[in-house]
Amino acid sequence: LDAYLIGKYEVTVAQFMAFVSETDRGGRLDSWSKRGRWPKTEKEATEMQWKPAVYFGYAVRPEYPDYPMVIVDWCDATAYGAWAELRLPTEAEWERAAKGSDNRKYPWGNDEPDGSQCNYADRRHNELFEPFARGERTLWSDLDHDDGYKYTSPVGAFPKGRSAVGAYDMAGNVWEWCLDWFNPWYYGDCVEHCPEPHDPTLPLPLRDHWQYHPWRCANCTHLVRNPKGPPMSWEVTFSMRSIRGGSWNDRSDWLRNTFRFRRSGSGEKERGNNYITYPHQGFRVARDVKAE
Repeated sequence: LDAYLIGKYEVTVAQFMAFVSETDRGGRLDSWSKRGRWPKTEKEATEMQWKPAVYFGYAVRPEYPDYPMVIVDWCDATAYGAWAELRLPTEAEWERAAKGSDNRKYPWGNDEPDGSQCNYADRRHNELFEPFARGERTLWSDLDHDDGYKYTSPVGAFPKGRSAVGAYDMAGNVWEWCLDWFNPWYYGDCVEHCPEPHDPTLPLPLRDHWQYHPWRCANCTHLVRNPKGPPMSWEVTFSMRSIRGGSWNDRSDWLRNTFRFRRSGSGEKERGNNYITYPHQGFRVARDVKAE
């Protein structure tokens, strides 16, 4: 990877509010606002069908300025980045910032989470979902630990969980959008950057009925410089983008630095994308370091 900078914290409610105020960016019915602005009262929030008022809304209200902004799709995140003269990190940049040069399992090291390093699905999470589980333990909650939060937590609340480069909340709190389209096999297969010859008539064996790889390369060991992901989404119908890091709603094994996941919501209208946003989905930003 070439030199780059990545956000020390996830983008906060206060930072996103500044963006909204200056740009008057319009929202969507299933995004953070119907009218593209913040409601001033509870009544107005209801009239506007303000989704954060439904989705654990306390965490994205103006009175919680230092909490991570959630209920944002990939287009919201990239628009914020453009406004701030920044961008989303690539998956490769995100993972490098999380695991450093020693390939640690979690941002803080190899020790399993115990509630002191990050905000994840713990005892309080189980209390939250217990009514829906009819008294049974939810399958993914860690009942042995308590991180102090049911939902999101203020950015930087877990200094013990800082990554190798000093970034906070790279595990847990909220999932973070990456720049890349998502393909589950992109980093295991040789793709368009490979200098080796390819035979486009030899697709890899189908691993799912909707998946087709147009390249095949045997015993490829070269390194790809500054990978930016595949040229299109793995699932065209839903326009999947990559997300990393896990959230307050996820079990510990989803917090691993190498764990990859995806969400719809990239804003590709021509692909019939449904704008989907979540109360545990946020982002951080990055930028290139210009050579002097």
